[in-house]
Amino acid sequence: MVLLNGILYKQDKEYIMSYLVQTDIILDVDPTTLVGNTVVAYSTWADTSTGLRKRRNSSNTAWIVIDVLFGKPLFRAHLSADQTTTLNAYTELNIDTIEFDNYLWFNTTTHRWVPQIAGYYHFEAAIRSSTGQPIRSVASIQRNGSLTVGNILGSDTAINATTYGISVSSIASGIMYMNGSTDYVSLFGYLSGSGVVSSSSGTTWLSGNLIQAG
Repeated sequence: MVLLNGILYKQDKEYIMSYLVQTDIILDVDPTTLVGNTVVAYSTWADTSTGLRKRRNSSNTAWIVIDVLFGKPLFRAHLSADQTTTLNAYTELNIDTIEFDNYLWFNTTTHRWVPQIAGYYHFEAAIRSSTGQPIRSVASIQRNGSLTVGNILGSDTAINATTYGISVSSIASGIMYMNGSTDYVSLFGYLSGSGVVSSSSGTTWLSGNLIQAG
């Protein structure tokens, strides 16, 4: 059966395509590949094979991803054990405890989230040092482990933590585009003075969610 324009038909896909101009389609295959298709510009297609909603472009030559069919991807994970980093250098943190990850894209072995839907994502993160140790703390969210412009979201906090006997926290957030295949995001920490990142009460963490697919 095929659902088209809100009507459920019992005939096979090719038969239906030969009789209807398609403007709102739900199928598991590209409707333009079916015999007798009448897809027009700006038609929408709920692609159940990929979980994406697509719209035909103005020239009727390609599909453009406009949204996801189900809940938008989101995750949050944190550091489960204190980690000693290299002083005055960026160190990838061993984020390994998932709090939620509705699309199961977070890898606790590599400590990275690899979204499989292209689009713009909002990311947030925080790192916390052990009490009274560093004088500078940087939380750095990096795409593909790169420090180049456009691949990094960061926040820098400096304080004489040794004098005041407190920990230093740094929070980063922002938006980055992910290509939906190979791009990954992970959390790096940069500490000076001492290099121990705290895992206490899940205070070192990374999160993200899809804002707009495409």
